[in-house]
Amino acid sequence: MDYSQLQPENIISENQYEISQDFINKYTESVKDNSVYNNLVPPMAISALSIRGVLNDLNIPGGTVHLNQEFDYFSAVHKNEIINCKAKIISNNVRAGWRFLVIKLETSTKQQPIIMTGKSTIMIPVEDEYD
Repeated sequence: MDYSQLQPENIISENQYEISQDFINKYTESVKDNSVYNNLVPPMAISALSIRGVLNDLNIPGGTVHLNQEFDYFSAVHKNEIINCKAKIISNNVRAGWRFLVIKLETSTKQQPIIMTGKSTIMIPVEDEYD
């Protein structure tokens, strides 16, 4: 992928996920979360799916560094709900041999127009680019 062509407001990822009990179990086991969620989805599991979609859709190369992330949650999600994850470029800059991508994340359901918003910053080594 030619990351230099990514411009602010470009939609870079749109994915839908149905949150099954199996996914919740695997997520809580992998992060060693012993909380009881009953029919709700752990909020960070929603964030993880959103970020995963971006990383997969951008075909992020090895050597990439995930610098930071910020999330705000506005509504709970119940198991078996379908979530819609969308990501846009906020900024795309090169400094000292690294490309800095700042990405805006938005997640919704059919019932809730906004359940989570966030921002993530990743650094991609420029030598791995095609430009």
